[in-house]
Amino acid sequence: MGNHIALLGATCKKMNIDAIVRWDCLKTEWYHPPAYPTYLFHNPLRTAETVTFDPLIERDIYGTVSGRFFSRGVRGPYTLQIDADQTFVLVLTPPGGQCRIEDTKLFLDDIVVDYRIAPRRD
Repeated sequence: MGNHIALLGATCKKMNIDAIVRWDCLKTEWYHPPAYPTYLFHNPLRTAETVTFDPLIERDIYGTVSGRFFSRGVRGPYTLQIDADQTFVLVLTPPGGQCRIEDTKLFLDDIVVDYRIAPRRD
């Protein structure tokens, strides 16, 4: 009865800091609408830590918690500083896509990137 171990192994990847893992938010969503790779990072430690991951191909990196793009045109390893007890949900989008907001959703090239974007008050 170790099925749950396989599920855990399929959804998370160990990072360069042992206590921090990268959770694949789409891995167990078999019938989700079209989506870009989406990962949750959580730092359970009492200190800020820096993790590094490689998006493998050129990507823009959007953070759903902050509602902003962290970096654009990332190639190769990306370094992310995570404060103590902080969580990030990052969406790895194709570079240079066309963004639009409809209701509370942020679309990039007609694929939802963020379902709960707050309207800007600039």
